[in-house]
Amino acid sequence: MFDPRIIGVGQSIYTRHPNDEQTVQNLMKDAVLDALQDANLKHKEIDGLAIASFSITPDSAIDIAWRFGFSLNWLLQDTNGGSSAMNMLGHASRAIKTGDANNILILAGDATGLSGYAKIANSYNSATRDHLAPLGHGGPNGVYSLVTSRQMKKYNLKKGDYANLLVSQRNWASKNPYAVYQRELTKEEYNNAPLVADPLCRYDCVPVVAGAYAIIISRNQNEGIERQVRIRAFEQSFNYENQEGDGTVTGISTFKDKLFETAKL
Repeated sequence: MFDPRIIGVGQSIYTRHPNDEQTVQNLMKDAVLDALQDANLKHKEIDGLAIASFSITPDSAIDIAWRFGFSLNWLLQDTNGGSSAMNMLGHASRAIKTGDANNILILAGDATGLSGYAKIANSYNSATRDHLAPLGHGGPNGVYSLVTSRQMKKYNLKKGDYANLLVSQRNWASKNPYAVYQRELTKEEYNNAPLVADPLCRYDCVPVVAGAYAIIISRNQNEGIERQVRIRAFEQSFNYENQEGDGTVTGISTFKDKLFETAKL
């Protein structure tokens, strides 16, 4: 068994208003080149690819592999939206452990624009298309607002508690030269922001941006690379309560103890 490690990261510029040249393929290209340079790897040394994107359609993972000139032993396309990053990391980690690949590039990116995102939001799955879109639900923010209200009531949370999270996130983003929003956020600005879907305000909602991000996970023989991140433990859970719960508890609750035990933490 091999020891998987994250040895390189890369990203493109992120923008709210992509121009004609900032296609998802071009943004992904920038992220890939950045990650290869960070990992000190050559293009031909990549033999595994995992990809997640809503806007590469009609292309798929194999088409992107061909366009980027990769010859691969391992290939994955994840379609699970926000959980795709962890899904791809888990599958890639196991592929490295078993020797299916030596260096796997995990890549995600989108460039939908506001109109393109609206189409995705209204047809994300059949339940959304058939039951929410006809109501003019306005996207996922309205659904998340219902769960947030329930969470606030259940755990006696206030808006100020969410402000702490958002202020910390923005302050961290301000250190990234590629971030769309690089100015630090104050609690006063958060508290005065207009509501999008009560209790969620503008800063609670994820903005639609164009950009791409890549990481490279590799076998442990790359001892010449100093900046390596080991994956000490990894667990996943899907549909653990069949959507019969109240939405405030996730599948993490089913494996949290095992996760820390495996990681020896």
